[in-house]
Amino acid sequence: MPSLKRHSGKIAFFALAREMRFYPEPSVTLNQEQAFLPKVILGSGFIFFGALASLGERKCPRMTALLGILLLSTPAHASFTPIDPPQKIPPLIFEDRGGKQHAVSDYKGEYVLLNIWASWCGPCVREMPSLDRLQQQANPQKLRVVTLSEDRDAEDVPIFYHRHNLTHLPVAIDSAGTAPTALHLTGLPTTLLIDPQGFEIARVEGEADWTAPDMLRYLQLQTGAIPNKEGAKKIK
Repeated sequence: MPSLKRHSGKIAFFALAREMRFYPEPSVTLNQEQAFLPKVILGSGFIFFGALASLGERKCPRMTALLGILLLSTPAHASFTPIDPPQKIPPLIFEDRGGKQHAVSDYKGEYVLLNIWASWCGPCVREMPSLDRLQQQANPQKLRVVTLSEDRDAEDVPIFYHRHNLTHLPVAIDSAGTAPTALHLTGLPTTLLIDPQGFEIARVEGEADWTAPDMLRYLQLQTGAIPNKEGAKKIK
């Protein structure tokens, strides 16, 4: 991957976009196939019967086919891929809204869910509300959600948070643009689960629903930070 340099304004957008890509539709992993297969069958069926209806001049062939297309086009959400063996996270410095520097190593002793995103990345934008709800529900002494932005203009991030009513996530900006290279990213969003010793133990490449039952179960198993079933049901 080409090295990332610090940019500003519109130049930054095009420069970073050339070097990074985002995940428009996460690939279906093995543990998602059972949930995805019925959508394929139903979607194909609607399209097939829609085509038959159009040949026979029956009512609503377009609506029938459209239902099938919508079912097939609904993206599957990404899930965790374990990192075996766990990999040590390299030194990573970022800035808060005021320009004060922080490091991922500041969270040593806690689990960290490090999400690399940008406000111009559609899949990133879609998953941010569920990350905010996750941090709201998780025990902050056990799990910290750190959303590290690749936006070049530091003011874009708090404006984005305000616009989308994100109140539980920290403002963290990769002002030097080093995170994608240091963490060997191939696209946005990418999320790393880091253990208390500073090792990456799992990764999600692509958009995820962070309040989905399978995600909550995995995070509870790894970190013990997710509330019981009654608490988890409150996440909507």
